Amino acid sequence: MRVISPELQRRPESMARHVPAILGYLIHVDSFLAMAGIAIVLASLEWIGDLPSPGTELAYPAARVLWGAYFFLVARKASKDKLRLPVPSDLRDLREFLLRPLVQVGLATLPYWLALLIAIQVTVGLEDFVFRFRNQPLDFMWHRGALGYVMLGVGVLYIPLAVVAALSSGRRVLRLADPTRGLRLIWRNPELLRCYAVMFAILCTFIVAGFALDALGRQIVAALPIPLAAPVIRYLMRLWVTLAQARLVGGFVHHNRAHLE
Repeated sequence: MRVISPELQRRPESMARHVPAILGYLIHVDSFLAMAGIAIVLASLEWIGDLPSPGTELAYPAARVLWGAYFFLVARKASKDKLRLPVPSDLRDLREFLLRPLVQVGLATLPYWLALLIAIQVTVGLEDFVFRFRNQPLDFMWHRGALGYVMLGVGVLYIPLAVVAALSSGRRVLRLADPTRGLRLIWRNPELLRCYAVMFAILCTFIVAGFALDALGRQIVAALPIPLAAPVIRYLMRLWVTLAQARLVGGFVHHNRAHLE
């Protein structure tokens, strides 16, 4: 007789009842200080990228990589049911905490980033993307009409599934080379699929809120042209919503891990 584990006996969870706790946690003083630190680093990299010196443009992609890496590390913390955001002491085990997770999420999301790079190269060229759009994929998408909206829609659909696949893969990295893994994990269980649809709707609400806060941040930067200060405020506003998304996706993996294995 087959024994079903208690974890599998629990029904999949959509994360709807955890939204207040996610939002409340991100206004905690420790969370605010962590986000402020990341915002200062991102704004500083953007300021360096604007300097008219050879090689400074590399600060732009460095800022984008840092943004994505921190998003995934926050999601990974949430997937392990750990409340605090990543802190420098976590880096003591560099391979376990940083290198392997970044390889996982990089491999899981690679198909989308390759498609986006090809679209950028074909339409405007990588050099124009760096200097005109400052390595901001969203700025590129907003200015490319139908193609940009398609790429944005694909990213909104694909990246959360890829992150779920990466967070639920454990130490097994090569299986993430399958770009359909995230979808197959969700699709095989109808109840889990319904819960994911609810979580995805909440995620889209966060994304829309992020667009609104980013537009407000741009107005603040235009009205307050103070080096570093205004960009820090803008990044802080964007980070709050972005990290809410990370904790939402990570929490979904934590509460449904048994159904994702």
